[in-house]
Amino acid sequence: MGDGQLRGISAAGTGTKKDPKYVALQVVIDKMNDLFGAESFTASQVREFVQGLVERLLADVNLVKQTKANTKKQFLESPDFQAAVTEAVADNQDAHNTMADYFFTDGPAINSIIIALADAFYEAAVDQRVNL
Repeated sequence: MGDGQLRGISAAGTGTKKDPKYVALQVVIDKMNDLFGAESFTASQVREFVQGLVERLLADVNLVKQTKANTKKQFLESPDFQAAVTEAVADNQDAHNTMADYFFTDGPAINSIIIALADAFYEAAVDQRVNL
């Protein structure tokens, strides 16, 4: 190997083409981390916040129609999108606050929600088990 000669490629590359949706989502997450600092929120908190907004915005039929009728550049200049983001943030905050507040009360359904959550968590965690 140290004889100064180049070697040919011995195996195919392992790189894969990244899905533009996930790349775009990661850009938003990175910008949020830059804004708040990585110490402010966990990675999952930022990811869940951004994904929640995207899902809420996808429910806006008019916005989806605009993406189909315009180029990306035209859509990025849409004043409708900024207003929709502001509304989505407010709606999500209200919904999350209401749900979180319920967990701190002694509501009648809280125990059944916690049991259902434990069941869902167990099923998700079983898939992540490692040998200890």
